[in-house]
Amino acid sequence: MHLRFPEPDQFSEWLLDLNGALLSSFEKPKKIIHIMDAILGMEGEGPGTSGIPRNVGVIIIGADPVAVDFVAVGLAGFDYRKIPSIALGFKRDFAVSSPKDISIVGQRIEDLRVKNFQSAKSGVSAQIIGGLLANSAVKNLFIAKPWPTEEKCTLCYKCKTVCPAGAISNARGNKKVPEYDYKKCIRCFCCIEFCPEAAISLKKGKMQWLPGL
Repeated sequence: MHLRFPEPDQFSEWLLDLNGALLSSFEKPKKIIHIMDAILGMEGEGPGTSGIPRNVGVIIIGADPVAVDFVAVGLAGFDYRKIPSIALGFKRDFAVSSPKDISIVGQRIEDLRVKNFQSAKSGVSAQIIGGLLANSAVKNLFIAKPWPTEEKCTLCYKCKTVCPAGAISNARGNKKVPEYDYKKCIRCFCCIEFCPEAAISLKKGKMQWLPGL
């Protein structure tokens, strides 16, 4: 679905559609419990080895996914209004329509908040240049891309197996890393997350030296 809905707002709308479908798909409505493992979080340019592990020490459980995400964002110290899945989720009003509708039982967010939790920066440029991302040349200039390294890669091709866009193929010639087609790559970074050797990192686009990118 990352491939079909590459923009943050589009993907968030799809996630909310999925939630709505689950809520209304049973003849007799069922209670759905959402559990988030926040014992160990990751900040910065995740997933995989590009991010930095942070101890949070929390498990969040709730009957509404937007409420669960709201609490998680609060623990990281971020503004929920800048998170599309939450801001748009409140407008959907499947269960909660504002922070006032959320009852927190157990520990207080203020007591568990992680100080100086760093957000990822690679997605900022996507919001700035908007529709221009349809142009692969522009995308390669402004957004970081997965970059395999010969020193660690064992050519197991796990990255190729999990790539939803089919952007990864076998190594060519004397190369010791898989071949990437960055015109097809949608920057979901599944390859980084699943690489068993931590052989794939993020390489910044040539224009990412600009402020805010």
